[in-house]
Amino acid sequence: MKYLKKIMEIIAICMIAYILIFNGITGNIQINSEDIIVIAIIIVVFLAIHLLRMFRLYILLVEEKMPIKEFIKLYMKTTIVNTVIPFKLGEFYKMICYGKKLKSYSAGISLVWIDRFFDSVILIILVIVASAFKMISPIYVILSLFILFSILIYLTFENTYKYFNLLVLEKGKSKRSKIYLEIIDETKKIYKKAKNMIKYRSVPVIFLSALIWVFEYLIAYLTIEQLFNMDFSLSIFTNYINDVFIIFNTKYVNIAEFNIGIMLIVFAVIYIVIRCRERKNKNEQ
Repeated sequence: MKYLKKIMEIIAICMIAYILIFNGITGNIQINSEDIIVIAIIIVVFLAIHLLRMFRLYILLVEEKMPIKEFIKLYMKTTIVNTVIPFKLGEFYKMICYGKKLKSYSAGISLVWIDRFFDSVILIILVIVASAFKMISPIYVILSLFILFSILIYLTFENTYKYFNLLVLEKGKSKRSKIYLEIIDETKKIYKKAKNMIKYRSVPVIFLSALIWVFEYLIAYLTIEQLFNMDFSLSIFTNYINDVFIIFNTKYVNIAEFNIGIMLIVFAVIYIVIRCRERKNKNEQ
């Protein structure tokens, strides 16, 4: 886990260097006085999106009582890595980091799985509305399969767990059987953690997820139509999301990289403010 975490951090740093050095933060736009106002609105919307995303995660982690400053720093670090690594492979990085912080990798997997599940459900609904079932692309196929798989696992897990547990126990007490039992027990921990996290919280999490995608749509409109002077609609928004998933050599790559640049600047400012306050409190003590 440690080496995988380091590898993903190195990949993320290389991706950030590529975006900033070779493409620049502003992409293909010519900034004027009107664009400055739009960029300011984009920053406000960006903050709203990530405040909602942090609040959604914090609701799921409310029993853990994680210090808010540590939570914010962890959220920013994992969000940056997850955003800049193509194909959303940074989700594994999030699982590792949250698992390490919570001292339980099963908790980290459950947290990220639930977070991604509700995000995917709202996005797929949006895609269906936008395309009337006509839009088929790799990311939407993957998300649809992920949603169906998650629901199937959640509904059938307890009976499946009992079946495989008895099946392995019947095989005896060989080393291989013990390994199988450990894997089965670990999956049960993930299931129980996930079940406890969404207990009594599914409605606010769904509401927050819907609100997040409303703001995501708004920020896409501001960047695509207002800054880059391109046509924009709900179907174009779904195409943009598909391109963000890939990042490289896509129609909306400059827009995705511009939003990544905004994210890096805003998160850097927030991190500096947090560090300054921590130093100030330490000096006062």
